[in-house]
Amino acid sequence: MLKKGVNWLCIFAVMMFFSGGCAGYNNSSVQAEKDFADEDYEMTDEEKQFLKGIYVDEERIEKSLLYSYQKRMLMHYRFALNYLNEKYPSYDFKIESGTPINKLNTYATFQFREESTDAWFDLHLYEEEELFCEDNFYGYIIREAYDDYIYNQCIDSVPTLLGTYSVISCARGIEYDENLTIEEIVNGDKPLHPWSPWTGIYLAGDRISEEVWEQTAERVEKIIKDLGLYGAYNIDYFYDGSVSEFDAAQYYCDAEYHRSLEAEVLYEYDFQNFAD
Repeated sequence: MLKKGVNWLCIFAVMMFFSGGCAGYNNSSVQAEKDFADEDYEMTDEEKQFLKGIYVDEERIEKSLLYSYQKRMLMHYRFALNYLNEKYPSYDFKIESGTPINKLNTYATFQFREESTDAWFDLHLYEEEELFCEDNFYGYIIREAYDDYIYNQCIDSVPTLLGTYSVISCARGIEYDENLTIEEIVNGDKPLHPWSPWTGIYLAGDRISEEVWEQTAERVEKIIKDLGLYGAYNIDYFYDGSVSEFDAAQYYCDAEYHRSLEAEVLYEYDFQNFAD
């Protein structure tokens, strides 16, 4: 809890800096930035709303009177949105917020949604010899196929397996598009990040001893490592009486259901398989 003696002027200055307002940009280096004067700054309502969420100059933005650093961010916004639409033409995107390139950020970040899901995704925009982007929406597209692959590789050796649920969050470039296949991932043509993803693995059965559980969990770990799948893994073992209200065969690929289930977890087991 803040004490009464806090200097509110300092707090306000810090808030202005991190909000991307004038405090972070009005200096001589900003004036030296390239002014993209040949751009068409006739803006859509969505573009205005986006910029208003970052900068404090709402009246100027509404009139399309942009400073050079705001024009730069608008150009980055348009590039990022075009990148998403070209990479994933079957989906509809809306960029909700972003953080500009500045002294603290070597690349611009954007948070976006796709209309078919409530989840938020991340995009990184780099300004080097040319602009390029990386994002993690591909992980949403490939998740079920990835979880199916793990399930199919494990089920013969671990018949109590209910399913898996992976979170693939590392950003990747233009080649990881909506046509990405599980074969490209597992054969190494387009591997996932060596520290990604996080995967929950869910098993259920009778009450078992801790020794039997350790043997079962280690069997799963060996399968994953033999497959060469990187990431962090969490294995949960449920007592089957607490999950009997659903059919495991029906829900095996929807392990998100298991994540939210209020069931009795008898055992947990964590392991990692990260590349050097």
